[in-house]
Amino acid sequence: MKTQLENLEECKVKLILEFDKTEASKAYSFVIKEMSKGLKVSGFIPGKIPKSIVEERFGKRAVEMQAIEKILADNLQKALVNEKLDLISKPALENTNFDFENSLNVSLLLELRPNVTLSDYKGIEVEVPKSELKDVSIESLLINLSKEFAPLEELAQDAIIEEGDVITMDFEGSFPDGEQMPDNKGKDVKIVVSKDAFAPGVFEKLLGMKAGEAKEIETVLPQDYFEKKFAGKKAIFKISVSKVERKNSLPLDDELAKKAGLENLDALKESLKLQIENTKKSIERSRSQAILLEQILLNSPVEIPNWLIEREAKMQVKMQGGGENQEHDSESCDDPTHDHSHDHNEEDKDIKLTEEQILIAGKRLKFNLVLAEIARKEGIQIVRQELEAYVQAWLQNKQLTPQDIQALKKQGLPPELVSRLSDELLFQKITNWLVDSSKVKLIEETEENLKKLESIRQELTN
Repeated sequence: MKTQLENLEECKVKLILEFDKTEASKAYSFVIKEMSKGLKVSGFIPGKIPKSIVEERFGKRAVEMQAIEKILADNLQKALVNEKLDLISKPALENTNFDFENSLNVSLLLELRPNVTLSDYKGIEVEVPKSELKDVSIESLLINLSKEFAPLEELAQDAIIEEGDVITMDFEGSFPDGEQMPDNKGKDVKIVVSKDAFAPGVFEKLLGMKAGEAKEIETVLPQDYFEKKFAGKKAIFKISVSKVERKNSLPLDDELAKKAGLENLDALKESLKLQIENTKKSIERSRSQAILLEQILLNSPVEIPNWLIEREAKMQVKMQGGGENQEHDSESCDDPTHDHSHDHNEEDKDIKLTEEQILIAGKRLKFNLVLAEIARKEGIQIVRQELEAYVQAWLQNKQLTPQDIQALKKQGLPPELVSRLSDELLFQKITNWLVDSSKVKLIEETEENLKKLESIRQELTN
């Protein structure tokens, strides 16, 4: 195999692989033999069916494309190593006419990973606001537990509804013109009175109602309402409360500790003290990660070509808008001979980008490229057992039953979900490594420091 490289534009090249007649015919013959194994032709042994019959049954074009896949699978990685090419997406096949009877040329369009110049990222000294948890104490946690384990008690008919109560109610949603709201009708529904449980404005007007009372509450549906055609419209909820229940605090004693699974009150207090300390450490670690990442990114220049930023921005627009053609993303397509650039050009040409979308896409790409370079330099990878454990934990956090989890595993999780979870796990490993290799100095938790930290987090998430 011979290779030839042509520079096209920034981070784009054409790689031409040239195979002599022997290499080309060997790949073609291998594919003919493999494809013939699945054929049943009278008078011939499977696997030894003549080339002409295989070509006729499958089509010569199909045989050629499988032969190209075979020859690339055997030789492409070697060519990339020899030419020192670091790809950011899978290759796109440029030429479509192949000659397996003579020398064979395969032309590929490649997108290369932009160069990353890393700043110092090991042993960095950072100042991190310590976590005070001023609103959390052993006493406040004990009170919360005493309410959590307390039984619900029905209140008298004249009891006034408070936040956290459990009410039983009938409700019906409609619009001012009389049209019924979809999926907004219920009878004897039990619900905890909290702001997040109701449409805007409903929660506030429930407070102060009594059991046996009915009320019509007018509101405006949020812009992110699940039925887009109703977003922002006025709505009327007819609510009738039949019962109000509330938890009264249990005594703070050994019996409460036993309900929490501990021997006595002293053991429960010690457990809560440890819980507070671990929470503080977790918060401080999260703060350290944000400050470290901001410092590393700020000092690590990356020259990203405009075409790559625009493509990232358009991909994000499609994802946010539920684009139908995401399966053609060059990072996820399994066909190494697929022409991805054609797909992107055809699908994305009508997407108009704002300056903010382009800016956010550029930041996102830089973030990913810098972390990927650190992972490469430090050999940080995800092994199969780690990913399996992470996926298992993710499924359990979804509160699925063991039977549901087993059924999902049997049918196979969506590849895009597994890929996303793998990226999340790799991000965790990289950021944990960075914190472990840094020198963290805890400073006072002031309002000014917290505002600065929030600004850093917003910059990273955008």
